[in-house]
Amino acid sequence: LPVAPRHSAARTLIERYLPGFVRDAQRAVALAEQMSRLAADASIDALTSLPNKRFLGRSLGRLRAGDTVIMIDLDHFKALNDTLGHPEGDRVLRALGLTIASTLRVTDRAGRYGGEEFVVVMPDTDVSQAFTIAERLRQSVESNPIPISRPPGHINITISIGIAGSVESGVTADAVLHRASQALFSAKRTGPHRVVAVPARAGEALRKLFPCSGRARSARDATQRTLVRYMSLR
Repeated sequence: LPVAPRHSAARTLIERYLPGFVRDAQRAVALAEQMSRLAADASIDALTSLPNKRFLGRSLGRLRAGDTVIMIDLDHFKALNDTLGHPEGDRVLRALGLTIASTLRVTDRAGRYGGEEFVVVMPDTDVSQAFTIAERLRQSVESNPIPISRPPGHINITISIGIAGSVESGVTADAVLHRASQALFSAKRTGPHRVVAVPARAGEALRKLFPCSGRARSARDATQRTLVRYMSLR
């Protein structure tokens, strides 16, 4: 505290105004901390403690050429929920979130997209790198049983993963996410419990070769889905 002679005018002013100043400063600090917590809460999924869909939307909006996006889905989650109940389903999702966070690189941005789906943005990552990381994650999930409160005390789960290969300049986040979703759909149909990658050139080449709308677009998209399935079986 400032030092002043005991009976001086300065000492009187300090004793009169300093306590109020300190209280105002404490309130300002507390308010700043509260605002920081609220901002964090708005970006964090309460169940898994991973970033939520809102945060992922911002990350996807900042995609750059050379980035890769993967989509992860917990296999047979509805059956798990129906059999074990929602509390155990939540326990499984929390454990999966921890495994995802601990397996990925520090530069990867993972979050819960909704339900049992997770999305990861991988900066400056090509398809082969993303595939290696995704396969390591798939194997890690498979080999680590999750403790539950009901007999037999643990459960083994598997995941399917779709990869949208390196983003090309000018491609929208929605298009990349759609491609990841198509790859995931192929992984579920041909597996599940597998990783399927769709290079950027596969989807983009079709769109450049066949710019169209309406029924023609539906036919083109069906061709792309067939191509995805073919690539997943190679």
